[in-house]
Amino acid sequence: MGAVRDWITAMEAQRLAPNTVRGYSSDVSHALSWLESQGHARLEDITTASLRSWLVSSRENSARTTRRWQASLRAFFRWAVEDGLLLTDPAKRLRPVRVPKTLPKYLTPAQVRTLLDAVPLSNPFRERDYALILWLFETGCRIGETLNLQLSALDLSTRSARMMGKGSKERLVAFGDATATALGRWIEARDRHLEQHGLADAGWVFATRSGNGIQHSAWDKALKCYARKAKLPFTVSSHMLRHSFATALWEGGIDPFVLRDLMGHASLDSTAIYTHVSDARRRAAYDATFPQL
Repeated sequence: MGAVRDWITAMEAQRLAPNTVRGYSSDVSHALSWLESQGHARLEDITTASLRSWLVSSRENSARTTRRWQASLRAFFRWAVEDGLLLTDPAKRLRPVRVPKTLPKYLTPAQVRTLLDAVPLSNPFRERDYALILWLFETGCRIGETLNLQLSALDLSTRSARMMGKGSKERLVAFGDATATALGRWIEARDRHLEQHGLADAGWVFATRSGNGIQHSAWDKALKCYARKAKLPFTVSSHMLRHSFATALWEGGIDPFVLRDLMGHASLDSTAIYTHVSDARRRAAYDATFPQL
Protein backbone atom coordinates (compact mmCIF):
# COMPACT_ATOMS: atom_id res chain seq x y z
CA MET A 1 0.00 0.00 0.00
CA GLY A 2 1.27 3.44 -0.95
CA ALA A 3 0.43 4.87 2.47
CA VAL A 4 2.87 2.47 4.14
CA ARG A 5 5.65 3.46 1.72
CA ASP A 6 5.00 7.14 2.46
CA TRP A 7 5.03 6.38 6.19
CA ILE A 8 8.36 4.58 5.88
CA THR A 9 9.79 7.64 4.11
CA ALA A 10 8.47 9.86 6.92
CA MET A 11 10.02 7.63 9.60
CA GLU A 12 13.35 7.60 7.79
CA ALA A 13 13.22 11.40 7.56
CA GLN A 14 12.76 11.46 11.35
CA ARG A 15 15.91 9.31 11.58
CA LEU A 16 14.21 6.48 13.43
CA ALA A 17 16.42 3.43 13.91
CA PRO A 18 16.36 1.06 10.89
CA ASN A 19 15.17 -1.81 13.09
CA THR A 20 12.28 0.33 14.33
CA VAL A 21 11.27 1.25 10.78
CA ARG A 22 11.43 -2.38 9.66
CA GLY A 23 9.49 -3.62 12.68
CA TYR A 24 6.74 -1.00 12.47
CA SER A 25 6.28 -1.32 8.72
CA SER A 26 6.25 -5.13 8.85
CA ASP A 27 3.58 -5.18 11.56
CA VAL A 28 1.37 -2.64 9.80
CA SER A 29 1.76 -4.29 6.38
CA HIS A 30 0.71 -7.59 7.95
CA ALA A 31 -2.31 -5.93 9.57
CA LEU A 32 -3.44 -4.11 6.42
CA SER A 33 -3.11 -7.28 4.34
CA TRP A 34 -5.31 -9.19 6.79
CA LEU A 35 -7.83 -6.35 7.00
CA GLU A 36 -8.05 -6.20 3.20
CA SER A 37 -8.87 -9.92 3.15
CA GLN A 38 -11.72 -9.13 5.55
CA GLY A 39 -13.21 -6.47 3.26
CA HIS A 40 -11.43 -3.38 4.63
CA ALA A 41 -9.40 -2.41 1.57
CA ARG A 42 -9.39 1.35 2.21
CA LEU A 43 -7.90 3.08 5.23
CA GLU A 44 -11.17 4.90 5.88
CA ASP A 45 -12.96 1.52 6.10
CA ILE A 46 -10.84 0.46 9.08
CA THR A 47 -12.46 0.79 12.49
CA THR A 48 -11.34 0.19 16.05
CA ALA A 49 -13.41 -3.00 16.04
CA SER A 50 -11.68 -4.32 12.91
CA LEU A 51 -8.27 -3.59 14.45
CA ARG A 52 -9.31 -5.53 17.55
CA SER A 53 -10.32 -8.42 15.29
CA TRP A 54 -6.87 -8.48 13.75
CA LEU A 55 -5.15 -8.36 17.13
CA VAL A 56 -7.04 -11.45 18.31
CA SER A 57 -6.77 -13.27 14.96
CA SER A 58 -3.67 -15.08 16.21
CA ARG A 59 -4.43 -16.17 19.75
CA GLU A 60 -1.05 -17.86 20.04
CA ASN A 61 0.68 -14.48 20.23
CA SER A 62 2.14 -13.45 23.57
CA ALA A 63 0.95 -10.33 25.36
CA ARG A 64 4.29 -8.73 24.50
CA THR A 65 3.78 -9.35 20.76
CA THR A 66 0.23 -7.99 20.88
CA ARG A 67 1.47 -4.87 22.67
CA ARG A 68 4.11 -4.38 19.97
CA TRP A 69 1.46 -4.72 17.27
CA GLN A 70 -0.65 -2.09 19.04
CA ALA A 71 2.32 0.29 19.18
CA SER A 72 2.89 -0.15 15.44
CA LEU A 73 -0.78 0.49 14.65
CA ARG A 74 -0.89 3.58 16.85
CA ALA A 75 2.21 5.01 15.20
CA PHE A 76 0.86 4.41 11.69
CA PHE A 77 -2.67 5.73 12.21
CA ARG A 78 -1.41 8.75 14.17
CA TRP A 79 0.78 9.59 11.18
CA ALA A 80 -2.15 8.98 8.78
CA VAL A 81 -4.27 11.54 10.65
CA GLU A 82 -1.43 14.06 10.85
CA ASP A 83 -0.77 13.61 7.12
CA GLY A 84 -4.43 14.20 6.27
CA LEU A 85 -5.18 10.68 5.03
CA LEU A 86 -7.76 10.12 7.78
CA LEU A 87 -10.00 12.33 9.87
CA THR A 88 -10.07 10.05 12.91
CA ASP A 89 -7.61 7.57 14.41
CA PRO A 90 -9.12 4.06 14.79
CA ALA A 91 -6.14 2.85 16.84
CA LYS A 92 -6.53 5.54 19.48
CA ARG A 93 -9.21 3.63 21.39
CA LEU A 94 -7.43 0.28 21.48
CA ARG A 95 -7.20 -0.93 25.06
CA PRO A 96 -3.56 -1.29 26.16
CA VAL A 97 -2.36 -4.85 26.73
CA ARG A 98 -0.85 -5.59 30.11
CA VAL A 99 2.42 -7.48 29.94
CA PRO A 100 3.42 -9.42 33.07
CA LYS A 101 6.65 -8.10 34.52
CA THR A 102 9.40 -10.70 34.59
CA LEU A 103 13.02 -10.48 35.65
CA PRO A 104 15.37 -10.33 32.66
CA LYS A 105 17.39 -13.44 31.87
CA TYR A 106 21.14 -12.97 31.95
CA LEU A 107 24.46 -14.80 31.85
CA THR A 108 26.94 -14.83 34.68
CA PRO A 109 30.53 -13.82 33.82
CA ALA A 110 31.48 -17.51 34.05
CA GLN A 111 28.78 -18.41 31.51
CA VAL A 112 29.97 -15.64 29.19
CA ARG A 113 33.45 -17.15 29.44
CA THR A 114 32.01 -20.56 28.52
CA LEU A 115 30.26 -18.99 25.53
CA LEU A 116 33.48 -17.33 24.36
CA ASP A 117 35.39 -20.60 24.71
CA ALA A 118 32.89 -22.18 22.30
CA VAL A 119 33.99 -19.84 19.48
CA PRO A 120 36.73 -21.60 17.47
CA LEU A 121 39.35 -19.01 16.50
CA SER A 122 40.08 -20.93 13.30
CA ASN A 123 39.61 -18.06 10.85
CA PRO A 124 39.35 -14.25 10.91
CA PHE A 125 35.57 -14.25 10.97
CA ARG A 126 35.52 -16.34 14.12
CA GLU A 127 37.81 -13.66 15.59
CA ARG A 128 35.08 -11.20 14.63
CA ASP A 129 32.39 -13.23 16.39
CA TYR A 130 34.56 -13.57 19.50
CA ALA A 131 35.11 -9.80 19.57
CA LEU A 132 31.41 -9.16 18.99
CA ILE A 133 30.33 -11.31 21.94
CA LEU A 134 32.88 -9.58 24.17
CA TRP A 135 31.72 -6.19 22.90
CA LEU A 136 28.06 -6.89 23.68
CA PHE A 137 28.90 -8.07 27.19
CA GLU A 138 31.42 -5.33 28.06
CA THR A 139 29.45 -2.38 26.62
CA GLY A 140 25.81 -3.40 27.04
CA CYS A 141 25.08 -1.92 23.61
CA ARG A 142 21.97 -2.88 21.68
CA ILE A 143 22.61 -5.23 18.78
CA GLY A 144 21.15 -2.79 16.25
CA GLU A 145 23.49 0.05 17.17
CA THR A 146 26.40 -2.41 17.41
CA LEU A 147 25.97 -3.78 13.90
CA ASN A 148 25.82 -0.19 12.61
CA LEU A 149 29.11 0.75 14.31
CA GLN A 150 31.65 2.40 12.01
CA LEU A 151 35.44 2.39 12.40
CA SER A 152 35.39 6.20 12.54
CA ALA A 153 33.40 6.03 15.79
CA LEU A 154 35.78 3.58 17.48
CA ASP A 155 38.90 4.56 19.47
CA LEU A 156 40.92 1.58 20.69
CA SER A 157 43.52 3.82 22.36
CA THR A 158 40.95 5.20 24.81
CA ARG A 159 38.83 2.03 24.74
CA SER A 160 35.71 3.98 23.86
CA ALA A 161 33.23 4.46 21.02
CA ARG A 162 30.56 6.95 19.99
CA MET A 163 27.28 5.10 19.62
CA MET A 164 24.09 6.26 17.94
CA GLY A 165 21.20 4.87 19.98
CA LYS A 166 17.43 5.14 19.99
CA GLY A 167 16.05 8.47 18.84
CA SER A 168 19.39 9.23 17.15
CA LYS A 169 20.90 10.07 20.54
CA GLU A 170 24.67 9.81 20.64
CA ARG A 171 26.50 8.55 23.71
CA LEU A 172 30.04 7.52 24.59
CA VAL A 173 30.52 3.91 25.66
CA ALA A 174 33.55 2.36 27.32
CA PHE A 175 35.00 -1.14 27.09
CA GLY A 176 37.83 -3.05 28.72
CA ASP A 177 41.22 -4.36 27.71
CA ALA A 178 39.89 -7.78 26.67
CA THR A 179 37.49 -6.25 24.15
CA ALA A 180 40.11 -3.78 22.91
CA THR A 181 42.58 -6.63 22.29
CA ALA A 182 39.98 -8.78 20.53
CA LEU A 183 38.84 -5.85 18.39
CA GLY A 184 42.43 -5.01 17.47
CA ARG A 185 43.07 -8.57 16.28
CA TRP A 186 39.83 -8.65 14.32
CA ILE A 187 40.30 -5.25 12.66
CA GLU A 188 43.80 -6.21 11.49
CA ALA A 189 42.40 -9.44 10.01
CA ARG A 190 39.44 -7.55 8.55
CA ASP A 191 41.65 -4.99 6.77
CA ARG A 192 43.94 -7.73 5.47
CA HIS A 193 40.98 -9.71 4.10
CA LEU A 194 39.48 -6.70 2.30
CA GLU A 195 42.84 -5.79 0.77
CA GLN A 196 43.64 -9.35 -0.36
CA HIS A 197 40.28 -9.68 -2.09
CA GLY A 198 40.20 -6.17 -3.55
CA LEU A 199 37.01 -5.26 -1.69
CA ALA A 200 35.88 -1.73 -0.93
CA ASP A 201 36.00 -0.74 2.73
CA ALA A 202 32.58 0.59 3.74
CA GLY A 203 33.81 1.25 7.28
CA TRP A 204 31.76 -1.35 9.15
CA VAL A 205 33.55 -2.56 12.27
CA PHE A 206 31.83 -5.94 12.23
CA ALA A 207 32.00 -6.55 8.48
CA THR A 208 31.12 -9.68 6.53
CA ARG A 209 33.37 -11.46 4.03
CA SER A 210 32.05 -9.13 1.31
CA GLY A 211 32.75 -6.02 3.40
CA ASN A 212 29.10 -5.30 4.14
CA GLY A 213 27.51 -5.02 7.57
CA ILE A 214 26.22 -8.17 9.28
CA GLN A 215 22.50 -8.84 9.09
CA HIS A 216 20.79 -9.12 12.47
CA SER A 217 19.23 -12.48 11.59
CA ALA A 218 22.57 -13.95 10.50
CA TRP A 219 24.19 -12.90 13.77
CA ASP A 220 21.32 -14.34 15.84
CA LYS A 221 21.78 -17.67 14.09
CA ALA A 222 25.55 -17.69 14.74
CA LEU A 223 25.13 -16.73 18.40
CA LYS A 224 22.60 -19.50 19.01
CA CYS A 225 25.01 -21.96 17.38
CA TYR A 226 27.81 -20.96 19.77
CA ALA A 227 25.43 -21.20 22.75
CA ARG A 228 24.46 -24.75 21.77
CA LYS A 229 28.11 -25.68 21.41
CA ALA A 230 28.78 -24.20 24.85
CA LYS A 231 25.94 -26.39 26.19
CA LEU A 232 24.33 -23.48 27.99
CA PRO A 233 20.97 -24.50 29.49
CA PHE A 234 18.95 -21.83 27.67
CA THR A 235 18.69 -19.93 24.41
CA VAL A 236 21.10 -17.00 24.26
CA SER A 237 20.32 -13.72 22.53
CA SER A 238 22.22 -10.49 22.00
CA HIS A 239 19.79 -8.72 24.32
CA MET A 240 20.58 -11.27 27.03
CA LEU A 241 24.20 -10.10 26.86
CA ARG A 242 22.92 -6.55 27.39
CA HIS A 243 21.03 -7.79 30.46
CA SER A 244 24.23 -9.52 31.60
CA PHE A 245 26.22 -6.29 31.32
CA ALA A 246 23.69 -4.38 33.42
CA THR A 247 23.40 -7.15 35.99
CA ALA A 248 27.17 -7.44 36.41
CA LEU A 249 27.46 -3.69 37.03
CA TRP A 250 24.50 -3.63 39.41
CA GLU A 251 25.93 -6.57 41.35
CA GLY A 252 29.16 -4.58 41.60
CA GLY A 253 27.32 -1.69 43.25
CA ILE A 254 27.12 0.83 40.40
CA ASP A 255 25.06 3.99 40.88
CA PRO A 256 21.70 3.53 39.07
CA PHE A 257 22.02 6.93 37.38
CA VAL A 258 25.39 5.95 35.94
CA LEU A 259 23.90 2.64 34.80
CA ARG A 260 21.08 4.53 33.10
CA ASP A 261 23.58 6.59 31.11
CA LEU A 262 25.68 3.56 30.17
CA MET A 263 22.57 1.75 28.94
CA GLY A 264 21.48 4.75 26.88
CA HIS A 265 18.12 5.00 28.64
CA ALA A 266 16.16 8.24 28.58
CA SER A 267 14.54 7.48 31.94
CA LEU A 268 15.55 5.71 35.13
CA ASP A 269 12.27 3.79 34.84
CA SER A 270 13.73 1.87 31.90
CA THR A 271 16.81 0.98 33.93
CA ALA A 272 14.80 -0.29 36.90
CA ILE A 273 14.13 -3.67 35.27
CA TYR A 274 17.86 -4.39 35.24
CA THR A 275 18.33 -3.62 38.92
CA HIS A 276 17.07 -6.99 40.10
CA VAL A 277 19.01 -8.30 43.08
CA SER A 278 20.58 -11.74 43.18
CA ASP A 279 19.72 -14.09 46.04
CA ALA A 280 23.31 -13.94 47.30
CA ARG A 281 23.43 -10.14 47.34
CA ARG A 282 19.99 -9.91 48.95
CA ARG A 283 21.09 -12.28 51.71
CA ALA A 284 24.39 -10.44 52.24
CA ALA A 285 22.59 -7.09 52.49
CA TYR A 286 20.11 -8.51 54.98
CA ASP A 287 22.82 -10.07 57.16
CA ALA A 288 24.88 -6.87 57.10
CA THR A 289 22.09 -4.45 58.02
CA PHE A 290 19.37 -6.20 60.01
CA PRO A 291 19.89 -5.84 63.78
CA GLN A 292 20.69 -9.03 65.65
CA LEU A 293 18.73 -9.68 68.84
